[in-house]
This record gives sequence, C-alpha cells and structure tokens, in this order.
Amino acid sequence: MLNINLVPWRAEIRLKRQRTLIIQIIALTISCTLMLLIWRYWLIQKIDRLQAETKILLSPYVSGVQLDEKLNNLLQQEKQMHESFVTANNLKQTQVQIWNLLMELNKDKPANLYLTLLKQTNAGVLLVGKSLALNGITKFMEQLQNQSYWVVNLKNIKGISDEFYEFEITLARM
Repeated sequence: MLNINLVPWRAEIRLKRQRTLIIQIIALTISCTLMLLIWRYWLIQKIDRLQAETKILLSPYVSGVQLDEKLNNLLQQEKQMHESFVTANNLKQTQVQIWNLLMELNKDKPANLYLTLLKQTNAGVLLVGKSLALNGITKFMEQLQNQSYWVVNLKNIKGISDEFYEFEITLARM
C-alpha cells in the first residue's frame, strides 16, 4: 500500500481559510465602526437641532405677542384645513348625488325627451334638453320632483316649432 501524506495540502487549505476569516473579521470591524460613527454623527446633529429649538423657545426675546402670533397662525392653518376637509366632503356628497341623478335620468326619462346639456353649477345642476311634447317635459319634471334630494325649477321653455320644444331645468340641492 502506498502512504500518501495529505497533511501539507490540508495545511494550505487551513491557511487560506484563516486568511479569509481574518479579512472578513477586519471588513466587519471596519463596517461596524463606520456605522457607529454615522449613527453618532446623526445623534449629535439631532441633539444640536433640539438644543437650538429649546434655546429659541426659552430665549428672553420671545415675547407673549410672538407666541400669540404663532398660535393665531396655527389656528388659521387649522381652520383652513377644516374648510378644505368640509369642501372635499361636500364634493364627495355632490358626486354621489350627481351619480344618483344620472342613474335616475337614464331610468325615468320619457321616450320623446332628449337631454343636450348637463352642467353642474354652484347652486346645483342645470339640465338643457329638447322634447317633442310638453307633457313629456312635465312628466320628466314630476319624476325629478319625486326624488328626495333635488328641488326642481323650470328655468326656461320655448317652442322651436309646433312639435318641438327646448327647455332648461335647474336642480338645487336640498
């Protein structure tokens, strides 16, 4: 049998592993040190900002008038935010009402009545259309009045010919 000595080969592998382990430990130590330095710098900056804000608030030059002005500014900002919220909420409700109106118009519109314009105004909605008969317009207005969320007003009606009428109806929110 042959005697093969594998110890030198194993020793070389062990040295390579030791070198890579030492390099990894050094790299890890350097990266951890850098992270700690960055974290320390961030904390120092944050502490400096807080100390500056504290000095401003505690300085003798800040008078009650300045604090009242700041408070008034904050109250105005709160009021504006509240108004924006109310406006957005109203717009959302109006969108739901307009959607319901469109669904009802599509469902209940008389056969010889044609809508040519649907426009949202500050007061509500303006409907402009044409009809072949006056009783078609009255039926349409009755159907709109049966809905609980609109006040219906006939704004204008004119006869274009003997059998053709143009009308304007305003719908106001209740």
